[in-house]
Amino acid sequence: RKGDGVAVDLETSLRYFLQAADGGHCEAQYALGKRYLFGNHHVQRNPALAVVWWKKAQEQGHEKATYKLAHCYYKGEG
Repeated sequence: RKGDGVAVDLETSLRYFLQAADGGHCEAQYALGKRYLFGNHHVQRNPALAVVWWKKAQEQGHEKATYKLAHCYYKGEG
C-alpha cells in the first residue's frame, strides 16, 4: 500500500531525489529530468536542467533517459 503511514511531503521528496541523483542514481536523475521538463512537485519548469539530468542518466545506460534526450534534440527543447 503506497504511502501508508507517510505524509506527503514534496519538499522532502525533492531533497531526497536530488541527493540520490547527485550520488549517481540514474533512476533519480531520470525522475528529476521529468520533473524539470514539466515543472511539477515543487520544481519550476526548466527544460535545460531536464537535459542535464537525462544526460547523466543516459551516460549510465538508462534507456528512457536516452529516449527523452533524443526527443528533446528532435524538438529543440532544453
